[in-house]
Amino acid sequence: MNEQKYSNEFCHRQPCSLHHVFGFSSSNRSNPLALRANEMLYISGNSIIHYNMENKQRKYTIGIDKGGIGCISFKKERNILFVGEKGYDPNIYAYNVNDFKVFKKLKGGAERGYAFIDVNSAGDKVCSVSGKPDFSLTIWDWENESIILKKRAYGQEVFRCHFSPFDDGFLVTSGVGHIRFWKMATTFTGLKLQGHIGKFGKVDLSDIETFAILPDGRVVSGSESGHLLLWESNCIKCRFTTKTGECNISNECLINGKTQKKETSSDPNEGYPAHKNGIYYVKYDASARQLVTAGGDGSIKFWAIKDMYLAEVDCNSTTDCEIQPYKAICIDCNGASIRNIVEPFDDKGIIFAHDSTGIGWRVELETMVISQETKSQAEPIVGIDVSPSEHLVVTAGINGTVRCYDFVSKQALGLVRCPQRCSTVKWAPKNMDRSCRSIIIGFQDGVVKWFRFTGEFSLVCAVKPHTEAITSIDFSVDACYMSTGADDGSIFIFETPQNDGDFQLKPIGFLECEKSLNSLSWKADGLALVYTTKCGDLIEVDVSGKLHPSSKDTYLIDHIKTKHFQFPGHLVTHAHDENTTEGGGQWASIDNVHFLAVKYRNDINDGFFVTLKNKEGNASIYGCSFDENFKFEQYSAEQLNGMGNHSVLQEILYSSSGHFLLSCAKNGSVTIRSPKNLRFYALYDSMHDSDFNASGAVLSFDDNFLLTAGMDGVLVVQRITPRKIYDLSASTEPEQLSNVSTNSDEFIYGVENYADGGKEGETTPPFGFDEVMSNVLPCITGTSPTGKDIVNESICSLEEEKASKCNRSREAAAEEGKTEVKSTIATMRKEFKIIAKQ
Repeated sequence: MNEQKYSNEFCHRQPCSLHHVFGFSSSNRSNPLALRANEMLYISGNSIIHYNMENKQRKYTIGIDKGGIGCISFKKERNILFVGEKGYDPNIYAYNVNDFKVFKKLKGGAERGYAFIDVNSAGDKVCSVSGKPDFSLTIWDWENESIILKKRAYGQEVFRCHFSPFDDGFLVTSGVGHIRFWKMATTFTGLKLQGHIGKFGKVDLSDIETFAILPDGRVVSGSESGHLLLWESNCIKCRFTTKTGECNISNECLINGKTQKKETSSDPNEGYPAHKNGIYYVKYDASARQLVTAGGDGSIKFWAIKDMYLAEVDCNSTTDCEIQPYKAICIDCNGASIRNIVEPFDDKGIIFAHDSTGIGWRVELETMVISQETKSQAEPIVGIDVSPSEHLVVTAGINGTVRCYDFVSKQALGLVRCPQRCSTVKWAPKNMDRSCRSIIIGFQDGVVKWFRFTGEFSLVCAVKPHTEAITSIDFSVDACYMSTGADDGSIFIFETPQNDGDFQLKPIGFLECEKSLNSLSWKADGLALVYTTKCGDLIEVDVSGKLHPSSKDTYLIDHIKTKHFQFPGHLVTHAHDENTTEGGGQWASIDNVHFLAVKYRNDINDGFFVTLKNKEGNASIYGCSFDENFKFEQYSAEQLNGMGNHSVLQEILYSSSGHFLLSCAKNGSVTIRSPKNLRFYALYDSMHDSDFNASGAVLSFDDNFLLTAGMDGVLVVQRITPRKIYDLSASTEPEQLSNVSTNSDEFIYGVENYADGGKEGETTPPFGFDEVMSNVLPCITGTSPTGKDIVNESICSLEEEKASKCNRSREAAAEEGKTEVKSTIATMRKEFKIIAKQ
């Protein structure tokens, strides 16, 4: 974590306040890299983690350009690390591996971020490719910090770039729907980059994730279909296929001591690609003269390079050529996608394979024994919340995985995998559950599930109030009511249990909002709700007298009074000026107002905070009210302005203690303010990848830890100094705290941005911070009932079920009426026959 200096100027970057980073950027194509035996580096958001696999020690290198780490690469000797960053006009930084200090900076190779870096065999040149919008290929003389050549690599995303290990003048790039072969050629006008697009010919066009350059200049690449493609010049010479049952390899392997068998096709005559799914790793091993590949089918295969050299096909009839791997290892028969392999540094024959779920596998090549070495969160996080009484945090992954961590001791405690995709999460307040172990999860199919965490997750109940994704969950101040908002344009209100033995959410009814919900908040008196829609509207609904179950045929709560909030036509934003007194300043009109997040104020009746966006983006919090006499207030975070949509504040909330007001920008930057002086704020720059939106930010119940999560799959825990923030907010100066300073070279070169993260289970504080011991209880008393889960997406919502029940009741009543009529008619007929006989 960074040491705070309280002045109007930026402070030095000192990441000693970073407590821990959970998560692994499995989508990053340079993750991980081997540093030394049993030591590796990998990217997580805006940090590079130096991980020792023997003692589980972690150290962190924090990104400088505030947009995340794009890629990393070593010089051949592994004494220099090159880090390509993301942000606005980001740089490539060269670090000395011995002390992890920056000693070179390469400027001008990207507009928004670097996608990949490679170093030539001689170690005197670096090549890089940038991400959108420029997609530039740049050749660097890194020692002189200068550009040798630069050219647009392609019109779409470029994944990789590599120098040929055998010819520094030959490079290859690949990406979406293409592979390109480059030569640095000397012409009459000087040195030029000449690129030739690969021609797929009869082979289907494919994204090329990875490739290897052979000694003779030919290139072997992977493909989306799982085929290996052999390129000669810029054309495909052949496509390699395999034939099951004819290769002398084992389909069995030992995973954690258990033998597992990989499935094979029942058709022995069917030709197969090298891997069942896409290929993500291709490496030429010159010492063993073999090609190593890995892919989406969870297998690693070894191919004799001589078989590829001898490949010949009749181009008039086919491009397919059959070869067989001489060894194949199945890492996970359940469908793990291998994304990268860390090569061994010794002759022990051990490699480490990392899959798309964040698991690192230790593979012993001799014995074929496979064991799980590391396990990290990798799925995008859509929701985060903390316990109101313990050092616990819960995250909801987009793939349906819910995880709980003890963030002080840096340990994962439990997880549960749900069949639905998660959309949001809320930790229930103490008034609802005295143990503070209840967690409410919202899902994309409209289902809400109540879990209790007692060392493991147990389902209490599941209901389906909506038909589309849950976007927001909130509790009334007394926790008597819970409301859920969704993309189906409705708010559903539940009565929460108030007794220890009650484990049911009792449906009250729903409000029609017409448009998809973005955020919602309960008023302090519990008589009103305010919400924003994804169309940018802000509306308050009066629910007084409506919070009781209805005996009607529908859950719809009608005859609701609403107030639509709009900025008056004359409303303008106030730009604070140090030379003016409070209340003066320069004014500029707000156009195209689009409300985002809303939260009722604790200190002003009918007052609320709201954030908004416009075409320039907006990093301000507005204090508003439905009272026409209320004077609007603007609280801006000037350091976030100028970043476009990245600066938009998409979330605003109070801390559990109520001592602080937090706002989280789209890029993951966080401002913390004391309600006693909202003009004063502490700014914490994003620790996430700027290519992914932040999911939220929360403070621990004791306000000592700031936790942020994002769609990059990373959960970041930082130590802060709440007492200093609270005390300094009582003064009028300074107006800002910051934890970053990179606006001049003197703050970059030689900066100490390498921090000891400690081991899992350790709670040793960084310098300048008091030690905080985890208060998480190993177990809690009491039991939870096992509720019935909802796993079928076609199940009816509460309203649909009630309507269906009412229809069945009506049909039953109609049938009963028909039966009575038929009985009456039958009786009358009998009586008529008797009378007729008389």
